[in-house]
Formats: sequence, structure tokens, C-alpha cells
Amino acid sequence: MNSSFVFILLLSAFLPVFLFFENNDISNTLQVPKEKLLHVKIDVVSPKRTNKRITIEARGIVEAQESISVNSLSDGVFHPKVTTATYVKKAELIGIVTNPMREHDIDTINSRIKLLNADIDIEEKKMKSIEEMLRLGMLSKNDLLSQESSLKSKKLLLVEAKHRLQRFKLFKNSEKIHAPKNGYIDSISADGEYIQYGSNVATITSGKTVVRIFLDPKYVNNIRASQDIKLLTPQGSFNAKLSSILPKSSSNLVEIIAKIKESLPIGLSVEAKIEMSRLNGWVIPKDSIVIKQNRAAVYIVKESIAHIRFISIQKDMIDRVFINDDLNKEDKIAFKNSYMLHDGMRVEILDEK
Repeated sequence: MNSSFVFILLLSAFLPVFLFFENNDISNTLQVPKEKLLHVKIDVVSPKRTNKRITIEARGIVEAQESISVNSLSDGVFHPKVTTATYVKKAELIGIVTNPMREHDIDTINSRIKLLNADIDIEEKKMKSIEEMLRLGMLSKNDLLSQESSLKSKKLLLVEAKHRLQRFKLFKNSEKIHAPKNGYIDSISADGEYIQYGSNVATITSGKTVVRIFLDPKYVNNIRASQDIKLLTPQGSFNAKLSSILPKSSSNLVEIIAKIKESLPIGLSVEAKIEMSRLNGWVIPKDSIVIKQNRAAVYIVKESIAHIRFISIQKDMIDRVFINDDLNKEDKIAFKNSYMLHDGMRVEILDEK
């Protein structure tokens, strides 16, 4: 069998296959349209408008009701007379600031003042002698004026020295630091530490404590001052009362202050349970919720396209949940097979509840 005959035989065997693909689109024959692969059949449900009274949880920390900074009115080496956590009464001595150089300066100025007083006595006696000799015609008027100038100069130096001595004595009198009011020593400078004039040497806190609570701003309109709340701590449960809502905050949370009758340890972390006034929102089936990026979300269907919407769950109602996000009663939320969806996927609605 020669090679030409073999070629003709093979060609006749594969010719029907070539003719099949010529008359039929290969892309339609071997591929499934992309839209078919992304097509998911779902049920949808509309959110139900309602309002409910809910209890939210917020973090807080125990703080002193009042904290006073004690500053030094002198510079030098600090020597505390009390320790931290000590209870002190108003005007009680809490520390002393010593300055050996200041003691030396005071002694030097006192010696200078004595010398200046002695010089002034001599100058005044010379002044009387010159006045007598001027009267006798033995000295001129210029001699008298020169002596008056010398005497004034000595007196001016004496005044300056006395002012310096008074300033140093004020510093010395300020060496003793007293408690401005009753309270506990929260912090105090170390023994032997050199401190500057005006620097903080101690902090005194009152015995009473309050709780600073950090709240999501969207709940602010649903709480009120004097409202009763519950505090949960490792030491047990305590009743508290909201006293104020701070108008400014250093973060994205609003700070509110709650007063408690009991005295809790400063710095203790607490969990506050706050009952809101009736809150407007929506009720949706729990089965419509999916978890994306560690957050609760639902898919809202518009024109057969699923769009993801992250939500905040305010209350669990067994098979339903209460949310207060921005929804509309006309929204269609994916209910069946929502776990199979992703943002922008095409869907087919089978049933609408």
C-alpha cells in the first residue's frame, strides 16, 4: 500500500468532522455562555418598617471624678513626703524642693546688703561734712553734687539687692508643697528628681469615681442625661446614671459620663448596657444575611443584579433581625441562595415574599 493511498484514506475518514465544525459555530458548540455560569435563582423579601426599644452595649473605663495637678513654684531637687495611693488632707505637706545654690545666693545677697548699708552710712556722713565745708566756702557746689550722686548710686544698689533677696525668699517659701484639697495621691515625682519652676510634681484624685463610656454617634439622639444604665465589671453588676454627654470627642465615638455610688478601681474596664428610646428601623429574615469581610451584609436586587449592602444588626429576634440602616420598603433583599451571590452577579427571582 503506497503513501498516496494512505493519505486519501485518512482524508476521507476526517472529512465529516471538518464539515460539521464548518456548518456549526465552534464557540457555541464547546462553550457555555458566561451569563449562564453566573445565573443564580433566588427568592426575595422586602424589609418591614418598625420601631423597637433595644439595649445596646458600649465599652467604658473608670476614672476619678476629679483630678488635680500639683505644680512646683520653685526649681530644685524634689523630696516627696508621701507615696502614691496615700490619702492626704487639704494643706498637708506632700513634698519639699531644695536648692543649695539658692541658699548660697541668699547668703551672698545678705552679705552684700550689710556692706551696702555700711557704705551708705559712710556716704551720708561724708555728705554732712561736704555740706558743712561748702557752707564755710572750702568746697564747691560740684563737690556736693558728686557726693549726692554717689549716695544715690549706693541706695539704688541696696534697693536692687533687697528685691533680689525678696525674690529668692519667695522661692524658698515655695519650697514646701502642700495638697490643694483632700484626695488620693495618684502620682508623684521621684525622690532626688530635679524639677523646673511650674512643672508637675504630683496628681491628686478625688475618692469618687465616674465611668467614661464610648458610644457610637448614631445612638446619641436616643439617650438622655439622668438615664439609668447597667455596668458589668469583673467585680459584679452596678447601677449608674448618665450625667453628661460631651459635645466634643477626640475620636469617631461620642464620650458620655456616668456616675456611680460605689467607688471602683481607677482604670477598670467596664461594659455598659444602655436602653435606647424607641428606635426606627427594619425587620428582615435572618437567612438573608451573609458574612462578607467579617461584616454582616445583605444583597439588594435591582434590575436582576445583586448589590451588596453592609448592615448593623441592632437586635436578634430568633429567625429575624432588627436593623436601623438606610433601606426602603421597595428594596428586594435576596432571601434564598443568598450565600451563593457576590456583588454584581445576575440573578433570577423565583418568588417574592
